[in-house]
Amino acid sequence: KSMVSGGADSRILVWEDTTQEEEEAEHAKKEEVFLLDQKLANHLRHKEYSQALNITLELDKPHQSLKVFTAIIEANVEGGKNGVDALRHLARRWSK
Repeated sequence: KSMVSGGADSRILVWEDTTQEEEEAEHAKKEEVFLLDQKLANHLRHKEYSQALNITLELDKPHQSLKVFTAIIEANVEGGKNGVDALRHLARRWSK
């Protein structure tokens, strides 16, 4: 759809209705976020913390990132390892 308007300044403007395209783009973005949230939940359930942290950073969810860091530390402490060393190891992997 388009509409043409004119004014006293002798300018003619053609207006395009982009409502449908904007709604489709918004729907696609919401769908993508929903799928990433689902992947995040699956990675956390399977204790795949590296992938989970990547998703939380991509979605800009600092509280979820903190939860993942906490889970990494707790999992390593329970396994008799130093949680901070595990985070350092992961940070080295991510920076490559």
